[in-house]
Amino acid sequence: MTDQVDQNQWMHKPVSALALARKERGDALDALLVLQTELDELIKSQFSEKLAAIKDAQARVENASVAVNMADDALRNLAAQWYSQTDDKHPHPAVGIRVKTVFYYDPDKALAHCIASDIPGALSLKKSAFEKVASVTKPDFVTVSQVVHATIASDLSPWLTQKEE
Repeated sequence: MTDQVDQNQWMHKPVSALALARKERGDALDALLVLQTELDELIKSQFSEKLAAIKDAQARVENASVAVNMADDALRNLAAQWYSQTDDKHPHPAVGIRVKTVFYYDPDKALAHCIASDIPGALSLKKSAFEKVASVTKPDFVTVSQVVHATIASDLSPWLTQKEE
């Protein structure tokens, strides 16, 4: 029994040291977990606010882009209508009208026409040369149309108006 008491006392110091080390480690882990939880909450709150702000900004950009496209299309259509009624190519200082002649034809028929008409260089169809000749000779397989295209100034800031309140 005495040997067992001596052995218990002999083991008591290392057991106590281990118990104390484990307790200190547990306290340190608890403190670390508290700090990590606080940091996680802080990061989440800051980043969630930033992420929400970024999502809002992205939605605003997307909505504004849709509005720009709609306003651009509406202005181009209005300018084209204005031109069709007035032949005015400058309906506004920021808007212009370009009219382009467009030829519609079958390239094989056009090449055959060039060869039959003895047009020089007709081994292959030279689109610009053919269209120049076709605008004068008007072959029956060619349809010519005028395409109206409204151009809009990139800087419209002089025409910005404040929203009515």
